[in-house]
Amino acid sequence: LGLRDDSPADWRVLPGVAATTQAMLTPSIIVAGSNAEISCHAIDAYGNGVVPETFAPQLIGSPASTTIAGHTFTSTVTGTYSVVCSLDDADVQSADVIVLPGRPTRIVADLSPRRPVYSLDSIVSLDAVAVDAFGNLVPTARLVWRSEPELPRVGHGRYRVTEEGPITL
Repeated sequence: LGLRDDSPADWRVLPGVAATTQAMLTPSIIVAGSNAEISCHAIDAYGNGVVPETFAPQLIGSPASTTIAGHTFTSTVTGTYSVVCSLDDADVQSADVIVLPGRPTRIVADLSPRRPVYSLDSIVSLDAVAVDAFGNLVPTARLVWRSEPELPRVGHGRYRVTEEGPITL
C-alpha cells in the first residue's frame, strides 16, 4: 500500500494505582536495642512499580518496647515481629524481623526452696540464667555452678548441705 506516517505518536505507559505493598527489613535479624531499616515497595495490578508519595510502616499488633520511627525499627524485647507498609487501599505483604538477645550483662539467680536457714543434709537448688542489658534471657550463655565451701552435687545446680555456716553458691 505504501502508506506511511511521518509523525508517529509517542506512547507513554504509566503504572496504575498501588494494588500491593511489600515491606522489607535490612537486616532481617538484629540484636535487642539495635535498628533495622524498613523499605517499602508497591506495584500496581499488572506488576508495574509504583512510586507513591508516602508510605506508613506499621507493626502488626502493638508489642511493648518496640518502635518504628520513620523507616527505622527498634526493639529491646526478643522475638519475631511483623511489619507492613500501609498505603491507601492496597493489599499488604508483611516482612518479619527477628530480634535476638544481646550479650549477657548479668546473672539472675534464685535458691529453691527459698529459706532463711537450711538444715544439714537438706538439698538446695541454684536456679540461674544469664540476661542481656534489657532483661532478655540469653540461652547460649555458659554458666558455671560451684559452691564455697565445696558441697556434694546431687544433680545440675543441686547441692547437699553438709557443713554449717555461710555457704556461697
